Amino acid sequence: MGGAEMAEAPRLGQANRQPLRLAATDLDSLIEAAHPARAIRRVLERQVLEWMDLSRLYAPSKAVEGRPGQAATDSKILIALWLHALSAGVNCAREIDRPGARHHVYRWGVEGVSVNYHLLSDFRSAQ
Repeated sequence: MGGAEMAEAPRLGQANRQPLRLAATDLDSLIEAAHPARAIRRVLERQVLEWMDLSRLYAPSKAVEGRPGQAATDSKILIALWLHALSAGVNCAREIDRPGARHHVYRWGVEGVSVNYHLLSDFRSAQ
């Protein structure tokens, strides 16, 4: 080594954003109890859906109980998501689905169901 000792390389923790990480999330705790999204959901569930016939929204679904196939997204979730988005001044499906827009309120609203801009847009256009 000729008089000068070789310095040892430091061991560093490096950022690694590639691997998937699973994290347990309690969806109900994502937003506070008094959040407007909860009020929208309560009004929707207690008042609007009582007099609203959703059968025409479910009729086109090819996924039925007892048969194979991916479950359709419940229209109640999509209605609530659109109501919340519109109340927040968002009226574009792509805007709701943008990664930066995936605020915890929207995560709470979709209740773990996969929703994308295409589904949101098709749903709104069909109504």
